[in-house]
Amino acid sequence: MKAQYRKPELSGFSMRSALLFLDKRCGVEETERFLEAHGIARSYLDDPNNWVSFDFAHDLLALIRDRCKSEKACWEAGTYTVTKEILGQAVWIGAKSVGTPSLVFKQWVEHSKVYNRVGEFRILHAEKNRITLEYVPRPEYGETDKLFCLHRMGQFAAIPTIWGMPTAFCREIRCTAEGDGSCVYEFSWQERPSYLYPALGTLCGGLFGLLAHGQWDQGGVVPFWLLAAMLLFIGYLSGKTLDLRRTLRRNEAVGREQLQALEAAVDSISEKYVELQASQKALEEAHEELKKHRDHLEQLVEERTRELAESKQRLEESYEKLQELDRMKMRFFTNVSHELRTPLTLTLSPVEAMLQGELGPLPEQQRLYLEHVHTNALRLLKLINNLLDLSKLEAGKMALEIGRYDLGEFVQEIVDAFRPAGEKRGIEVKSEGGPPIPGLYFDRDKMEKVLINLIGNALKFTPEGGTVAVRWEKGEDHVSVSVVDTGPGIPEKDLERIFDRFVQVDDSLSRKHGGTGIGLALAKEITELHGGVLSAANRPEGGAVFTFTLPLAERELQRSGEEGKEEESRIKSLYRMADYVEEVDRGVPRKSSAVPEEASSVPGPEPPAEEGERHRVLVVEDNADMRTFIADCLSRDFVVRTAVDGEDGWRKIQEEPPDLVVSDIMMPNRNGYELCQLLKGSPDFQHVPIILLTSKSEIDMKVEGFEKGADDYLTKPFNPRELSVRVRNMIKIRSLEKQIQMENLKLQAALKELKETQSQLVHSEKMASLGVLSAGLVHEINNPLNAALSSLNTLARLLNGSGGPEAEPAGEKREKIVRTAQRALLGLKRCEEIVTGLRRFARKDVEGIREDDLHEGLEATLVLLPRESGKEISLHRDYRLARKVPCNLAQLNQVFMNLLVNASQAIQGKGDIWIRTEQIGQEAVVTVEDNGCGISPEKLPRIFEPFFTTKEVGQGTGLGLSISHRIVEEHGGRIEVESTPGKGSIFRVYLPMQDRRARAAEETDHGRTREAVGL
Repeated sequence: MKAQYRKPELSGFSMRSALLFLDKRCGVEETERFLEAHGIARSYLDDPNNWVSFDFAHDLLALIRDRCKSEKACWEAGTYTVTKEILGQAVWIGAKSVGTPSLVFKQWVEHSKVYNRVGEFRILHAEKNRITLEYVPRPEYGETDKLFCLHRMGQFAAIPTIWGMPTAFCREIRCTAEGDGSCVYEFSWQERPSYLYPALGTLCGGLFGLLAHGQWDQGGVVPFWLLAAMLLFIGYLSGKTLDLRRTLRRNEAVGREQLQALEAAVDSISEKYVELQASQKALEEAHEELKKHRDHLEQLVEERTRELAESKQRLEESYEKLQELDRMKMRFFTNVSHELRTPLTLTLSPVEAMLQGELGPLPEQQRLYLEHVHTNALRLLKLINNLLDLSKLEAGKMALEIGRYDLGEFVQEIVDAFRPAGEKRGIEVKSEGGPPIPGLYFDRDKMEKVLINLIGNALKFTPEGGTVAVRWEKGEDHVSVSVVDTGPGIPEKDLERIFDRFVQVDDSLSRKHGGTGIGLALAKEITELHGGVLSAANRPEGGAVFTFTLPLAERELQRSGEEGKEEESRIKSLYRMADYVEEVDRGVPRKSSAVPEEASSVPGPEPPAEEGERHRVLVVEDNADMRTFIADCLSRDFVVRTAVDGEDGWRKIQEEPPDLVVSDIMMPNRNGYELCQLLKGSPDFQHVPIILLTSKSEIDMKVEGFEKGADDYLTKPFNPRELSVRVRNMIKIRSLEKQIQMENLKLQAALKELKETQSQLVHSEKMASLGVLSAGLVHEINNPLNAALSSLNTLARLLNGSGGPEAEPAGEKREKIVRTAQRALLGLKRCEEIVTGLRRFARKDVEGIREDDLHEGLEATLVLLPRESGKEISLHRDYRLARKVPCNLAQLNQVFMNLLVNASQAIQGKGDIWIRTEQIGQEAVVTVEDNGCGISPEKLPRIFEPFFTTKEVGQGTGLGLSISHRIVEEHGGRIEVESTPGKGSIFRVYLPMQDRRARAAEETDHGRTREAVGL
């Protein structure tokens, strides 16, 4: 029995009605299949103490719905609950005899706690023939469909059928399947027929018969017994008639209520029908629209199909062209590789003869360079051979020369060839012999290349102190050869792709090992050409293992009989061996290096006397041969230090800062870009120039290098003289930059002195302006003071009575005193006006920017404007500006004074000065116009320059208009000038009507608003 269907949630006894319905509607076989699928026997459900799960009940009701193709079937299954087969004969007869529908409803709800543990029934309202029930499921047993709901309604609606009445009328008020918190049902049924009235009628008929017995004539026509029976029957019929009338009245009331409910349901259905009609109309319209879309889509599909067919044809044509191009590419590789072998042979043969001493002894330096040439020529030969093999594999033209060889001897020979390289790296290379396999068929040259590649890779990735071992085992139909190392292993994500062409596990700029990504792909294809398999895996104890298999089956020998070809094959194998040995030497310094690793330089010619001490150059390169070569090239002119990678280079820069760094880009631990970024990001070393070297000439790499701060970029291969010249020029440029920096410091000091001189000159100009202002003030104040003093003296004489020998009449004397006092008063008022104007002009009580009245400043300036003798100047005011302006009025008064004094000085004799204010847009405009001599066109562009003046020598410093221009600009405004010689000049001062800080804040808020609305 399946445990998930026997949880204590619902009584198994309560599900027998659904099983009985399934038996009658679908057959016993369907029921048995269902029970067997759920692991429950029928007998298990006959025991009232057994339980089933909520899911079991739901599956049973769902099966009933699916088999009957209607959810209404669940309601019918519920009605089987009150049948004699389910309730039992005794319970059914007892309920019919002494019970009523209302009583059964209540007892059912009361006992529901016994057989239902997933929810609770409640009676909300109860009458004699009407009851309202609520079912509240537990939260974890929420109902998503109406199967249980219909089953419950069928169970309760069938209760009146026990007494032979129709099923109760059920009205569903709420349902959990529709999102409500509980299910609420209202049941109403017809009233059960009563036996009380028929019994009473029969009793009355019997009593009438007894009463008539004493008075009845024994000789009557009708016998007594017949009369008594008739009375009893009449009494029974009367009682039955009364009971029937009562039942009909009650049933009529119930019928009316049900009719009202049905009418409401019909109205609801009518509304739904109208809605359905509208929905149907909308669906028809949507259907028509969908038809149009379908036709359009079919047209689009047809067009797309046609386009796809055309595209397919074009792709097929392109594919054919690509295949042809691929064939041309492989033919090109083959031809180029064959052509390159000839110059390589002509290179290697003389070099080998010279190294072997056939042309005489060699100096150590020459031998070192020849060894570099020989090694790199062998490396180039390996690349050419790999390209040739790839082209042959692509074309399917790689043929195997099968021979019969001893596997142990073959492996041992290659291991012995690699042992010196391993010792140089501190790695043990060994073969762990397996069973002897003397007669194995394979192509020795091709499989030698496979094994060389695997051992060479193991040596490259195994650290010092590690082990590389070659093992072989013999299987039933194949031999497996494994190369095992104790290196870092292979990342799991790269195991699937390490045999792909041109793929390298580490393709970053800081990788430790070089390569082209061809070796393993070539080894895999050669192994498969032999009928074997090459695979890679990681060892649990650490390291990687590469395993290839070769079949044991005998194969036809295909060895060539030409000795020349055998010799050529042997030479190629030796070349490959040498190439792989050189690969594992990558990064290991040679003992014969002319430049030691730590520091020094080869003795060379003495530097010229004017150069002084030689500069220091740091060479950072991970390839030992290239590092030695660059150091040799530069050691004649510089003191050279070397570093094996970026990390070592950064350490040596910190220990002893060089004058220049020459660095490779692709290096382990720290690449050239990272070293350049560190160098230029350090305040202590950012002045040190760096030249990057790389064998890749892509423009993106150059741009990235310059973005990191590189000073120069040189692509390999490069000319040694070019490198030396670039290093020398870069150091010279940096020396010149230092000189320029020193000159800049001197210029900054001179600029500081100029600024101090300018401040002194500005002060002088202010003092000169103050002198002019003071002279005018003395003249303006002197006249009214003299008039006041004279009037006061006259007044004193009059008051003392010393006006003459003849006494004047008292009236005339009084008039003279009044006139004299008025003249004195006018003079003193004029002095008061001048002092008040001076105070307003200075504005010492106000600092910074504030909203102020420009007219007040202009009037204060006009009061203090000096009057030049011999000139008759008329002032014309036209004030139209109605608002205050944010400004420092004391500073602007200085501007107004300068413009008005210049205008006054430009007028010879008689003239006019016009002063106007107005608002144009968001700017306040102050115009000062005169009809004086004007300014010549050649001088007009320079009038705001410091120390430039149009006046005679000694009459001005040339700073007045310059200072005014600076003051107006500090207010966020500008000064414009128009002048015509002989007709006068017009100066316009434009000032913003809003403070710069407020305007900036407003512009910021406006910008944010535009961003918020998506503008």
